[in-house]
Amino acid sequence: MRFLEQLNAVVISPAVILTLGIVGIYFLVYLRAFVFRYPRVVMKGLFARQAGNGVSSFCALTVALAGTLGVGNIVGVASAILAGGAGVLFWMWISALLSMLLKYSEVVLAMLYRQMDEDGKWHGGAFFYLRCLKCGKVLAPLFAIGILLTSFFLGNAIQANAAAIAVKSAFGIPRTVTGAIFACFVLVILLGGFSRVSSVTGILIPICSGGYLAASLAILALEWRVLPSVFQLILREAFSFSSFGAGVGGYGILRSLRYGVTRGLLSTEAGCGTAPIAHACAGRTSAVEQGFFGIFEVVADLTVCTATGVVLLVAKGHLLCCPTNGMEYAIAAYRVYFGDAARWGMAVAVCVFAFATILGWSYYGSEALHYFGARRSYYGLYGVLYAFGVGIFAVCQPEQTMVFADLTTGILTLMNLAGVCAKSREIRVQTGQYLKQHGMRKSRVHKTRRFSIANKIFSKSKN
Repeated sequence: MRFLEQLNAVVISPAVILTLGIVGIYFLVYLRAFVFRYPRVVMKGLFARQAGNGVSSFCALTVALAGTLGVGNIVGVASAILAGGAGVLFWMWISALLSMLLKYSEVVLAMLYRQMDEDGKWHGGAFFYLRCLKCGKVLAPLFAIGILLTSFFLGNAIQANAAAIAVKSAFGIPRTVTGAIFACFVLVILLGGFSRVSSVTGILIPICSGGYLAASLAILALEWRVLPSVFQLILREAFSFSSFGAGVGGYGILRSLRYGVTRGLLSTEAGCGTAPIAHACAGRTSAVEQGFFGIFEVVADLTVCTATGVVLLVAKGHLLCCPTNGMEYAIAAYRVYFGDAARWGMAVAVCVFAFATILGWSYYGSEALHYFGARRSYYGLYGVLYAFGVGIFAVCQPEQTMVFADLTTGILTLMNLAGVCAKSREIRVQTGQYLKQHGMRKSRVHKTRRFSIANKIFSKSKN
């Protein structure tokens, strides 16, 4: 176990963060930052009438958001600020800008390579476009296996444990009871298939995220006078140099950059290859328009993270003591304005976000089974084991599972990024054609040369 911790800390984690940043910049340049140049086209694409068989784009989006929005948007942001200072938020914004077109590219590829089963349902994801590479016969099955394992670690254990702890802290309910209730609800929903999962997430995500944002905005409206100084603090600490010397000051900047970029890139799940699995089931025929929903997903995630971070910084001056962990910090900050109700409200928010994440990741695991051509009975067995895991992990400590979750997520991200870069020209052609069809005749997105190194390495030869 110690070897895995060192491997993740020294090799996998730094490689993932560096690669995500480089690939994010690559797609920002390669696609000519069209999302910022043609925002009206993107907005029209989001609200365009859907054509085709399958679930609505909104349902697919809520399932993807269920896997993206989670405990990390509250506790993770608080922990990052405690570790890296206020400057963390600035680097979160920068990383989100780099994540937008990366998430868009993943979704476009998932739509292009998806397949329809005999029941008329769409299935797609990274495993379908990874198998089209030279080494796809190895990468695609490994990616599917990684999704199955990560669904139990990241999507199940960490979320169930955080929810059980929050409920016990707020209401005194034993973790075994919370775990049993969660397990029963998860099993009932999973046995109903994707339609039931999307129906539940379609209700939970808008209500919970909307309520949480409303509470955060109410605090910011109350404290509007201090907002300019808070944003000045964010910018100052993002590039701050200590008077002790450039070495110490430089360490301060690197610390903010490290925690901000890590929180931003990993929170949006851009490059991980999971969200495209949910988007691929949408009935929309345009891959580019569904890709716009991937961009919206990043914006929604960044909005929740920013609201959390700014409230924490605004409330920090009212706290009598400095909290030692993210959960305590978040509860203490909102308790300044809402009293004891904040503890209950935070527990409910954590539970709903965790429950939605559990459901989202269960769908990713079931789609990995579908890729292997599993029988219908295996889906039921997976659902039972997944629900049973919710009850067990709610009681157990997740420290060991965190190591496996970080490791598997990092490996999945590196494999997926190789596939997305190798197929970058197809993404560019689709984007250029869509922009041209919608009146952007001066757009030259699809006419430039291929310069993707990954394309030359991984793509199959045409000869």
